Amino acid sequence: MSVRKRIATIFAALALAMGITFVSASPAHAAWEGCPTGARVCTYINANGGTPVYYYTGPISTCIDIGYPFDEEISSVWNRFTFHKVYFYMWSDSCTGLSVVVDPLPPNGNKKNYGNDMYANDSFNSLKIVQV
Repeated sequence: MSVRKRIATIFAALALAMGITFVSASPAHAAWEGCPTGARVCTYINANGGTPVYYYTGPISTCIDIGYPFDEEISSVWNRFTFHKVYFYMWSDSCTGLSVVVDPLPPNGNKKNYGNDMYANDSFNSLKIVQV
């Protein structure tokens, strides 16, 4: 095989490998979009979205206990409310104590990644949706 054909074969193999990489990576980029229509708060076990996803539509101003398998496993959240903020309480099933707040951000919501946060990552036990 000539040198040109070998080089062409190597480039073709690299291009194919890059193409496969881009195809397999594209679902992860669309992960934030996995929040279903009608959902107002989506929670993700993985950082930067991904699956599995669990969502909430309410109730408003009521403590919501985060159950299995998302209890102390949430790494990212998406607040899609326009006029409500969401309090995520760490290590508390009763919406008390230390929390993080995810404000609304019109028009498409506010996405927060806690995957690299050593305090907030995998620590949410309850949440409360509050009107601004």
